[in-house]
Amino acid sequence: MNTSKHKTTILKLIAKYGKVTASECLHISNANQYLGRLKSEGVLKDEWMKKEGNPQRFKEWSIKNTPEARAKANKYLK
Repeated sequence: MNTSKHKTTILKLIAKYGKVTASECLHISNANQYLGRLKSEGVLKDEWMKKEGNPQRFKEWSIKNTPEARAKANKYLK
């Protein structure tokens, strides 16, 4: 698969669920590389989270709430 198809898949998941983690991006090997690219393009933002009773932290990714980020996300979703 090409990079833009993986990015599109990730953005569709985020559009559906609001926030995702890399482990929720099924069928995408090493989803973190695509999430990182989308972040460097200014489309996504990340936030460190922790579940109650569990000391491990993980990143949740979501689309930035800016017009530029929404426009770039829509470009991938077309």
